[in-house]
Amino acid sequence: MLFASGVALGQAAASPQVINNTSLRFVLWKAEEPLIIAGSQAVYPKLAATAHVEGCVYIRMTVAEGGYAANVAYVAGPTLLMKSGLDAVTSWKFAPSKQDIITVAPICFFLPGDNPQKLLNSYESAAGKHQDAKNLTALAYELLVAGSPDGAAKYFRQALDLKPDNADAEFGLGYSLTAEGDLDGAIDAYQRGLAAAPKYEYARVELADSLRDKGDLEGAIAQYRIVLKSDSGNGFYRSNLAALLLRKGDEDGAIEQYKQALRDPFGKPFAHYGLGQAYESKGDTADALKEYREAVKEMPQSAQFQNAYNRLSSH
Repeated sequence: MLFASGVALGQAAASPQVINNTSLRFVLWKAEEPLIIAGSQAVYPKLAATAHVEGCVYIRMTVAEGGYAANVAYVAGPTLLMKSGLDAVTSWKFAPSKQDIITVAPICFFLPGDNPQKLLNSYESAAGKHQDAKNLTALAYELLVAGSPDGAAKYFRQALDLKPDNADAEFGLGYSLTAEGDLDGAIDAYQRGLAAAPKYEYARVELADSLRDKGDLEGAIAQYRIVLKSDSGNGFYRSNLAALLLRKGDEDGAIEQYKQALRDPFGKPFAHYGLGQAYESKGDTADALKEYREAVKEMPQSAQFQNAYNRLSSH
């Protein structure tokens, strides 16, 4: 993992290690092989810097064959750093590949003069002083956001040994295993946590996305429908459901969900883009081009949106 002092990590690389045998590849995010060839560095949010909020946010994405980041989603990390990480990832340009690749990128923020490894070492040294489930869980979350998902997983498991019904530890273990590329382990952890705390919305979304990445579209759809019963106005969740329906070939169902997603101003760019995909799948190029144009207006830094608009407008 790479760190920058005073700014966020804006350039990194992914390893081609295969984690599962689905139709997509899931790779761990490492620094051996440069995949990113262009893009913006994440900007350290002033509020986060003032509050001395440091650590890593984990952003899940699909590196599409065309070399852009698609299906970009926040996994874990300090919420004050989330938007900056998402904005950077949507601007990244990758080397083209022969296959879509799913990965989770850590984007790390540390203030000038702070040594990330010293922070990790201090968290590790505190482990012996926190031998109860609550403190071990807190310690594990500190390790997770500081950029050590493997260390976090170790302490989440210790917490669960002491208190097996600890939903917070199960969800944290799920986040850690997702960041490591262990989808099977993450799915199991999310399911155990949701059995104890079924109303934890974000963990259910993570479960849905992990099921999707494993190729279980029906399972992912079912989880998103549960989430939308209690959060029907969330445009991101509704767009994710629509994308799953579109992958299944249910174009009309996807269009209906994307149109509902447009009611949420925060989710509009992705809903416009998804509508464009659905209309294009139906052969309606005029409406597709209109929606791609709107997506670009809403989020001009997205190479994914711009590429779709350019491709269709050139016909």
